[in-house]
Amino acid sequence: MTRTSPNDTFRWLPSLLVVVGCLFAWAALCGGHVREGWHRAEWPAALVPFGTSATVIAHVICALPLAWMTVRYVPLIRIAGSLWLAVCAWCLAGVAVSFVCLQAAQAVPGWTVVDALFPVAGSWAGQVARLLVSSLLSWALVTPWLLAAQAVEQTSQGNADPSASGADGEGAALTLSRSLADGLTVLAFALVVPGAYSVYVQDKEAELATKSLAESRLAASWSHVAHLVDWRSGQSVTQRSPAEVQADLRGELARLEAVVSRAQSNPMSDVERLARAEAWFRLGAVENAIELATPIADHSLEAARYLVESFELLGDYASSIEWSQALVDQVRGRSDESAARVREYALGQWAHNLRRLRRFDEAEQMLLTQQQAWPAENGFLLFELAYHYHEGGRHTLAKQYYERAAAADSRFVDRAKEAIEKLKNEPSSCVPFLPRGSGAPDTSVGGTRELIEEI
Repeated sequence: MTRTSPNDTFRWLPSLLVVVGCLFAWAALCGGHVREGWHRAEWPAALVPFGTSATVIAHVICALPLAWMTVRYVPLIRIAGSLWLAVCAWCLAGVAVSFVCLQAAQAVPGWTVVDALFPVAGSWAGQVARLLVSSLLSWALVTPWLLAAQAVEQTSQGNADPSASGADGEGAALTLSRSLADGLTVLAFALVVPGAYSVYVQDKEAELATKSLAESRLAASWSHVAHLVDWRSGQSVTQRSPAEVQADLRGELARLEAVVSRAQSNPMSDVERLARAEAWFRLGAVENAIELATPIADHSLEAARYLVESFELLGDYASSIEWSQALVDQVRGRSDESAARVREYALGQWAHNLRRLRRFDEAEQMLLTQQQAWPAENGFLLFELAYHYHEGGRHTLAKQYYERAAAADSRFVDRAKEAIEKLKNEPSSCVPFLPRGSGAPDTSVGGTRELIEEI
């Protein structure tokens, strides 16, 4: 019967360390970028010290194989002949590098020197220099811990791993060529992957900043724009540089904070109450906005609009549906264009939130009832029904309603054509709900305010 030697106990430790590190980094990466789907909550910032951005974790992932090659081919340095003293020294160095990385701007220090060498923000040379700096720091962050794991393994075995010094029986030239090939391969992997990921993250932050600006959520916009500024990113937000947008946001946020910090009159007028509700909504304190807007929402379209948005941001879709219905009731009987667009917004949010609650039959029935009550075919409702059938996999009905929406309203011609093509090529795909910039009504808070004022 074969017995396992006690010296084999820790042989699996380095591999386990790599696996655990990769799993943690993967979880942090996923957490940092699905937050918009989790009701836009910024929960990852409280889970990992890297903040909402996980770029540095991506570098650590890609630095793992490079650090592993370093551990494999570079002998462990012993201080004063003591293996454990060397392990402690390397671990302390790893802690120091970790602290420096995490305390620096977006975990990539050295940008002051890089900016002096490459002053043009977003330039190719500057991006490469920053990538090299961050990759080097990631390598320095990971290597000490792998060396410590190797030291534990060697101690458990009672002797050093001969492959670490290259003395494995093969010729020196063959060992050197293999080392160079492995090193170059891993180096390319450690540079290209985090570089591509960094570009993706910056694109995503710019997209989210633009979206939150369109929805007048200035506090969220500030967070995304601040990340772009910290990265010295060349990505544009609303056709301007992140630094310019940040300067404008700073002034607007200061104005809103002044609004909410002023002493309120007793009792508050509807105008003052609405101004404070708007300020709190834009600052991200939607609970305060709800408290202020609720008393006047039954006769104020804009207050009801803030309630629809606020409850949706909080994930209370049932309450958002109730206030969408209230908006429809407030403009009932009006036939002007502005009222029609507000009604379209309310019905769209109503159907959208019913789908979020997975009440698909109720959403379909509501849209069909509203369409039948309209004096003529309404392109918006037809497009909503088409999207509903598209999302539910009823592609024949979806195609019919897309065609009817395009025939009834020229605003949806291009979107209907695009959706029909997707039905042909990718039957399981869905078009984005209420896409902006394609002729559909602007349903953001800022875009709807003018309509409400007209009414």
